Amino acid sequence: NSIVTVTVVDEGIQPTSLDGWFMFPATSFDVAKLDVHKVTSANVAFAGSNASVLDLSSWNVANLAEADQMFAGMYNLTTIYANDSWNGVTGSMTFFENPLLVGGQGSKWSWNACSGTYARIDGGADNPGYFSVK
Repeated sequence: NSIVTVTVVDEGIQPTSLDGWFMFPATSFDVAKLDVHKVTSANVAFAGSNASVLDLSSWNVANLAEADQMFAGMYNLTTIYANDSWNGVTGSMTFFENPLLVGGQGSKWSWNACSGTYARIDGGADNPGYFSVK
């Protein structure tokens, strides 16, 4: 048996770390109610999941600093919806092995662009990123 869907149903959950929280083969995540404004670390948070789309557009990650391998090994991931609170995120190999991922302005995942620097809204060729505006 596999976990297929993860849904956060309770409001008010305010973790300070998301390290490994969603690191399993789920294909669908509904995490809009998760209050992440205190989170400083999200290492391997979604690593290895089978989701093709992540909607993180409601998340305020202004305090997030570490995102090492946050989305690593998500081979089916095509789209991450986010907002502009992702400025300043660092992470080694944040986007390691995401061959189908494309930002909102068409920036395609590349082995040469795997760091947390790309955890931002895609600004096209002048400011590439892997996130899309919803």
